[in-house]
Amino acid sequence: AVAIAGVFVCSIIDDLLKPKEKAKSLIDKTRFQVCKKELTAEQEAIYERAIEKLSQKCYTKRILVKPFFDDAAKNQNSSLRVGRVTVQQFKQVIITNLGLNELSTEELDVVIEKFDDYNDKMVNYLAFSNTVDPDM
Repeated sequence: AVAIAGVFVCSIIDDLLKPKEKAKSLIDKTRFQVCKKELTAEQEAIYERAIEKLSQKCYTKRILVKPFFDDAAKNQNSSLRVGRVTVQQFKQVIITNLGLNELSTEELDVVIEKFDDYNDKMVNYLAFSNTVDPDM
């Protein structure tokens, strides 16, 4: 009876140690660095135009955007979620801290929509930074 129980327990432990398909996405170390959210064709066109404007300005002014978002994420009023800031924090960093006010309200809203990849009003600034500043 002990041998049978030992085999049964070992098979349960083996099952628990095998990564499940759902968990494999958590193992991906780049999951926070890219945005896979899809928008409508019209929104994607607006998004591409906005990202081009932001990338060009950051390149011209030699601005690294990630450190500004890191500061916002460490703020005591922040949600303290890894790689995410609130929509308001995102807007504040873009407009006030970085001075990237070339975007229209519509363009900024579409960029926010694209990087709000969990639809929880939290913007994935790591993916945004990698998109605008791919050479960081």
